[in-house]
Amino acid sequence: MIGILVPITLFSLSALIIWKYFDSRHIERKTILDKGLNPSDYMELYKRQAFATNPLSSLKWGLVAIFAGLGILTAMVLNSWYHYEEIIYPGVILVFGGAGLVVFYSIASKRMKEPQ
Repeated sequence: MIGILVPITLFSLSALIIWKYFDSRHIERKTILDKGLNPSDYMELYKRQAFATNPLSSLKWGLVAIFAGLGILTAMVLNSWYHYEEIIYPGVILVFGGAGLVVFYSIASKRMKEPQ
């Protein structure tokens, strides 16, 4: 029974995601045309600063991943030395992940103050 349900669920969820993507795109374009904008204006909306990606986001997630990995390693070492069991893992990972965000904030604030 499960051998049949997994492929059916996989394909139906994939079809649902694709359908919602095209449906939302159609509704968005229809709304833009209803407001009286040209399709060329549609492309200008995405070139504005509000839709631009943050160049420092890769740095942020890289630092969080590195510090979370260090948190996992630290939790493993503490677990083997002091036998805290598994209760220590979430706390140490969150503390190190937060430290990664603090390091990112200090780097980002220095970059924002630099004249360009």
